[in-house]
Amino acid sequence: MRVIVIQLVLVSKAEMIDELDRKLIQELQRSNRQSYVDLARMLGVVEGTVRKRVKDLQDRK
Repeated sequence: MRVIVIQLVLVSKAEMIDELDRKLIQELQRSNRQSYVDLARMLGVVEGTVRKRVKDLQDRK
């Protein structure tokens, strides 16, 4: 199991998060030990989308 850490920071308008990012962050705050596959099922997207969104959010630090 992997632990995903996302640090929220103030971002410019160009880097604003969308509704999917917000839902993803909410799920990760609830339980950061969920797999990408489980998160994707809950959010109604494919696993690759979750993986990319998490990476993009982590890269914004």
